[in-house]
Amino acid sequence: MQNLHAWLDMPENKGKAVQLAELLGVDKSAVSLWRGNGVPMRHMQAIVKFTKGKVTLTGLVLHAAACREANAKARAAVAVGDGA
Repeated sequence: MQNLHAWLDMPENKGKAVQLAELLGVDKSAVSLWRGNGVPMRHMQAIVKFTKGKVTLTGLVLHAAACREANAKARAAVAVGDGA
């Protein structure tokens, strides 16, 4: 199971982020933001197909869940730090 961004960072996949963004109809910056936010579910199947299964649906879902959890903890820490 490979992470999307690990796959995109491989030398042989140079330029694939732009191709992926075009395929999905999103800006390349959106693809970059998925590193810390996770891939939206509506794009996951297309990414599995685009990567020819090198990036799995399970991997995408687990990464998205981990990102949501990490982001929620970060927001909670900020709220506690602000006295909220």
